[in-house]
Amino acid sequence: MCWSCQFAYLENDIEIKGEKQGVVICPGPNLAYFDKEVSLSEMTKHIYGNTNILSDLYRPNIFINELKMYVDHLKKGMQESLKDSNAINQKKWKTFKQNLLNGIAYYEDLLENTSFFQPERETIKKELQEFKLTLLG
Repeated sequence: MCWSCQFAYLENDIEIKGEKQGVVICPGPNLAYFDKEVSLSEMTKHIYGNTNILSDLYRPNIFINELKMYVDHLKKGMQESLKDSNAINQKKWKTFKQNLLNGIAYYEDLLENTSFFQPERETIKKELQEFKLTLLG
């Protein structure tokens, strides 16, 4: 169990079964991109960029993944607010949407004025544009 998981257990007074120190490896959400078992040596080479063990060569940028999560949350929230369409809910989701558009504008500016995100710069630009169109459409 990783330290953050242990903290959650301790914070909520949940008993930790097994050895109290737990496991020191926490797989995290990136585990979804791996589809086979590899040796520690192969994984180390992958981590240090000496080889690629991922079957799918495309892996979305972390900011694109986060943006997708927020856009999905917005869609779900707006659908649910249709049932209870009061002014406060409408303002909340309108503000949320505008914040997402501001975030997209920030990353578009960052891509234009820095050398960050090479070599996936063009892919990220395209994905940002698609999310922008989704939000405006």
